[in-house]
Amino acid sequence: MSRDINHCEVCGKEAFVRCDDCTKCDGCGYHGEIIESPTGKELHGLCHYSEGMFCKKCYKKIVKQYIKDFDGDTSYTDNVVCPYCGYESKDSSDFETGDFVCYRCEKKFYIERDERVTFSTSKV
Repeated sequence: MSRDINHCEVCGKEAFVRCDDCTKCDGCGYHGEIIESPTGKELHGLCHYSEGMFCKKCYKKIVKQYIKDFDGDTSYTDNVVCPYCGYESKDSSDFETGDFVCYRCEKKFYIERDERVTFSTSKV
């Protein structure tokens, strides 16, 4: 039975997401801090986002730019879209009307779930 081997998304070496050499902030180059824990090695100081791997300081700069640049319409969209930064939650089917905190910018906003009713008819 063959086993899939993961590779570093940057250099291609065998690794889970990134090898030790490439595990650094894509913005400033900070390597984070690898700490031994009862469950193995843990990386502190860096997070992997859809935009890449960043320290909190660099990611806050990216989010600030998203907020500055976003001026889109968030009414009657197919998915929930943050009115601050434009982050689109791809699987919004489980969201209900109410307060929500954006996964990207962490700002609180209100979701109003709108449902459309359609009908089909056929000859009897």
